[in-house]
Amino acid sequence: MGPNIKSMDQNAFYLVTLSNLYITAQTPPSVYSQFNTDVHLHVQGEETLKEYTKETIPDPSGGTLYNQWRYYTNISTMIVPTEIKISKEEASSAPMRIIDNPYSSADHIYGQPGDTFIRMATLIPEDSPMQQTFWSSSDPSKVAVNNAGAISIKEYPEINNPVTLSVETLYSDGPTAKVTIENYLMTDVNSIPSDSENVGSDTSAQTQIYTIGGLPVGNSLNGLTSGIYIVKQGNKVVKLNIR
Repeated sequence: MGPNIKSMDQNAFYLVTLSNLYITAQTPPSVYSQFNTDVHLHVQGEETLKEYTKETIPDPSGGTLYNQWRYYTNISTMIVPTEIKISKEEASSAPMRIIDNPYSSADHIYGQPGDTFIRMATLIPEDSPMQQTFWSSSDPSKVAVNNAGAISIKEYPEINNPVTLSVETLYSDGPTAKVTIENYLMTDVNSIPSDSENVGSDTSAQTQIYTIGGLPVGNSLNGLTSGIYIVKQGNKVVKLNIR
């Protein structure tokens, strides 16, 4: 349970069998009857542990209440994550088609309307309980995201005004992460250097060719129609204008 819970009633765990109960609220929620005190109670932090074992706790409506939490026979502190790692989802295991431009990173994406991306958020250390993450967009009308990390670009972000996706957790003052979505055509493509002479000279590097919109078209310049392409060869990315 998250950090903002203030109170719990007797039906909170009705018909639910628990062996472990994780609570990140720093102030013990008010409860008016005991739950199963054989459940292992996990709280966030040593100071919070002291609060859950006091004789009384604050009543949200004023005054104090007798502390039911102190009767739990097994209460301890939980592992708390220190960071959120953002990574790309492999296309082979993704639930939908992914379009990932050749130079988008895990936390910095260049895209255009219709592009879909998948990003995974993992709490570190990975044995932290409550691995749930919650995504939000600074401008959902332009870039939508759900809590599975599925990102859909609806409209171009404004020039020099990227859309920021924020990732949060159930932990009190827990780690956060951000993913930035920038306008593919109006910012990053214009900054890619043009190079028609040296493309293909490094035969040891794997070549990938994309349209200006980021769609892969193969690994050879042979047979391409006229237009502007993005060529990625090893760690080098250039624009190529085929006439």
